Amino acid sequence: MTLAILALAVAVALPALSSLLGRRSVDAAAAVLAGEVARVRQEAIARHRYVGLAFELSPEGDRYGVYLDGGHPGIHASEIATGVDPLTRGPIDFRAAFDGVRLAIPGPTAIPKVPPSHGVLHPGDDPVQFGGTDIISFAPSGESSSGAVYLCDRGGDLRAVVVYGRSGRIRVWTYLADQHLWRQ
Repeated sequence: MTLAILALAVAVALPALSSLLGRRSVDAAAAVLAGEVARVRQEAIARHRYVGLAFELSPEGDRYGVYLDGGHPGIHASEIATGVDPLTRGPIDFRAAFDGVRLAIPGPTAIPKVPPSHGVLHPGDDPVQFGGTDIISFAPSGESSSGAVYLCDRGGDLRAVVVYGRSGRIRVWTYLADQHLWRQ
């Protein structure tokens, strides 16, 4: 009888524990990514060169690498491909580093964009939104284009790492699905 009650308690608690662990993974991934973005910004300032993060989205795993400008000002996909902008760190795989975390806009319905942006995001939209590119490039002044990277876990918990370009501020936002709003 005791074993049956214990098994029932474990069966009831397991989904809640799994959800909690998933939230911890996406929180950790967002914090690490925000820290990496801040580090890249500081590298650009210290080196007096453009430094950036380039994201790669694939079914095998989402990852990013850190690149140093070696050609035209800024980090460019064509210069990464030819080796002009060399890889200095990475690639770092989100799924390997953070169990179940991926770069994605979860479904099943549209959600509002993270403030101060307006509009909505639909499931399947590009989760890296920096002016139509999957690259965050910091200038030697510390400025970049504004944008956001959206991360979620298996349960659909969503975080956004937002870069406010001109000031270089970096913030992590949490989407509260039950209230349909973002909280910093």
